[in-house]
Amino acid sequence: MASLSPSDTQPLEWQTTMSTIQDANAYLLATSTFSDVAFVVGESEENVLAHKLILMSRSTVFESLFERWDDDSKIYIPEVGVAAFNAFLHVRIEDSLVQKFSNLVHVICLFFNFLDLVSVHQ
Repeated sequence: MASLSPSDTQPLEWQTTMSTIQDANAYLLATSTFSDVAFVVGESEENVLAHKLILMSRSTVFESLFERWDDDSKIYIPEVGVAAFNAFLHVRIEDSLVQKFSNLVHVICLFFNFLDLVSVHQ
């Protein structure tokens, strides 16, 4: 499921190389370092790892989701592609703009319909 320790390739004291909180959050998302939640995304059911605390600090929608979430459950989001979901997380975590126009519509739909798209399974 989620990673409980940094990867073997992670530099020591990586935090000292980050100039902003957004940079540190983006690094954590990109490397899955210390991730504690897995989303099962798309028809391919690919695991996308993230961090509950960071997501909750950026969105009341994620706070609501994690309040009712059982740590042993998987969070399924089958209606959205992996690339669109990753773009959505980056926008939420880093305040970054969506890089590819093809994902823009999907990311906007996620912002408005996230809780309706999520299902939690034991």
